[in-house]
Amino acid sequence: MGALCAKTRTALLTHGGTPAGSARTGGSRRVAGGFPLYLPFASSSKTVIMSSMPVDGNSEHLASRIRQLVPLEISAPEAGSDLAVYTAYLERREGWRQQAIEWALSRLPASLVMDDGEVFFTRSSIRNALAHGKGRLKLLTMPYIAQMLKTAVMFHRETSAEFIFYNYAYPFYFEGESHYAIIVVREDFNGKRFYDNEFVTKLKTADGLDYSQGQPSARQMACAHPPLKNILRNILNVN
Repeated sequence: MGALCAKTRTALLTHGGTPAGSARTGGSRRVAGGFPLYLPFASSSKTVIMSSMPVDGNSEHLASRIRQLVPLEISAPEAGSDLAVYTAYLERREGWRQQAIEWALSRLPASLVMDDGEVFFTRSSIRNALAHGKGRLKLLTMPYIAQMLKTAVMFHRETSAEFIFYNYAYPFYFEGESHYAIIVVREDFNGKRFYDNEFVTKLKTADGLDYSQGQPSARQMACAHPPLKNILRNILNVN
């Protein structure tokens, strides 16, 4: 599955928290065939056990399904309130986070019914997604998350004591270049699912450069979220 990035994986586990009233009281989901990943919490000595979960279909089948998706065309706003929010976000102006949250919520449904369950989009999930990554595509893809999830391909699952994480892939174009959105949906022990985060990546090209976006530059250089990106790269059989 590739080398692990403890900081990135811990961020997946700890940001977003648990919805009110949904704290797990005991036990965890176990999946045969998975292997444990031991990840320390940043703020305690506790250990989180993550297990990889098989996804229906082999790599060739998954790659075929992903390549059959029709890429979305995403562009930066040029005028109006959209541009004002975008500029405030990029320049980290006072109040940018609240503006971005309101902007994203106004363009997303309260929930999306998918074949494998209903996914909720909440103020908390948007806030936490914005807290983990600051590339321009982090903001620009948010209004399209529900549209992408309607037909996105789930390519990987992971389980911990508290949650199951479903990872979906969807292609899109931005400024004439091809990218993939990796959308993370978190399911609690009650079976309720929430949009959790998204990562934007342009898989490595022939020049060997990493074009990942949507994460802080320091983390990009150190890791660029290798677990999920490497899994997707291996499925698509690209460099």
